[in-house]
Amino acid sequence: MQLDANTRQSLLSKYHSAGIKVVASAFGSTENPTTEGADPTQLANTFAEFILQYGLDGIDVDYEDSAAMDKRDGTAEKWLITF
Repeated sequence: MQLDANTRQSLLSKYHSAGIKVVASAFGSTENPTTEGADPTQLANTFAEFILQYGLDGIDVDYEDSAAMDKRDGTAEKWLITF
């Protein structure tokens, strides 16, 4: 994040006061974490550290690894269960 801690906290407070949650977004249609061999536990821990470090409310994991899901070998499902 490029904002200093005070600015970030001020912005988070304004959003929270308005009843808005602030979340990070991970992956999307161009990312293939299972196919590329990403370790789900390591990524989950990294995401959690990021969320805690920056005081966010959560993360939206946009898992679209079609190649892994199309295999139907349980790898994609096992990966998602980690989250």
